[in-house]
Amino acid sequence: MNATDLVAKAIGIAGGSQQKLAARIGFSQMAVCKALKTGRVSAAMAVAIERATGGEVTRQGLRPDLFGAPYASQSGSEATLSSPERAT
Repeated sequence: MNATDLVAKAIGIAGGSQQKLAARIGFSQMAVCKALKTGRVSAAMAVAIERATGGEVTRQGLRPDLFGAPYASQSGSEATLSSPERAT
């Protein structure tokens, strides 16, 4: 899923409207609309959406460039890659 799909999923979880998601995450409806249209989500919005959806939409899914890309574990659920360990 790309960021646009994930924002749409978050809207559905929040009650089906951009305004409802905006109220839950503390952003304007216009900001949610822009994120939906462009697929661009700020780091702060990604964290807020993750919290508002109870983790159903993750910050990693919305911003893998900042929080690490999600991957499917053996059980099929989403998890995040840990940062590489430093060689000693």
